[in-house]
Amino acid sequence: MTQLIKTWISQAHASGGLRAAFVDCQAAEHEKFGDDQNFHTAKRLMDGLRADNIPIIHFMLNEEITRQNPRSFLYKDKSGTNIPYPFLDFKIVVPAADDWVYPKGYKNGFQNPHSIHIFQNDNPKGDERNTLLIASGFWADDCVKFTGLGSFEQVASPENHKVIFVTDASGVISNNDAYMASLKKACDDRFKENIALATTDEVLTCVANLNVPALRRN
Repeated sequence: MTQLIKTWISQAHASGGLRAAFVDCQAAEHEKFGDDQNFHTAKRLMDGLRADNIPIIHFMLNEEITRQNPRSFLYKDKSGTNIPYPFLDFKIVVPAADDWVYPKGYKNGFQNPHSIHIFQNDNPKGDERNTLLIASGFWADDCVKFTGLGSFEQVASPENHKVIFVTDASGVISNNDAYMASLKKACDDRFKENIALATTDEVLTCVANLNVPALRRN
């Protein structure tokens, strides 16, 4: 599996289509989880990807704000309007000032209409470049699953899109085979072979071994 994700990451990175999404890493979810380990692992993943200049975006669960104004914002521009309560703010996995935050009111963060810019900001429909989303956050079998799979709907070339779900940075996954089965059950039949599982160490090792300069496109 490591060779597969290494190939996927390398292809997407070379074409400028590599992104990482952290889903609902908020104080409210941290309180529900009651265990720092997965949050700190997600932070280690985020920090490692950032060190290699991989574009990072964050999805923020906030049904009220999403209904009123789902527009994305830079974390440095957060305010009482877009993050009105402390429990909605991020915990441990805190965005950098220039990271984009996308409010979500649903399990699938890519239902936010502005999320189309995550992958298609600089490549119109018909562009066949390879794209890949590294997905982590909370929870693995809920918002992370549906946001990761939802990304197929917001890329120019879904058949060339891949998603890697990071198993140790997404809440407790007791059985990888069962989790993959649940992903494939929820996935469009066309893309069942375009999803994979990996650990934080596997992802960071693959990213660190990339042989081309990082391409940062937001």
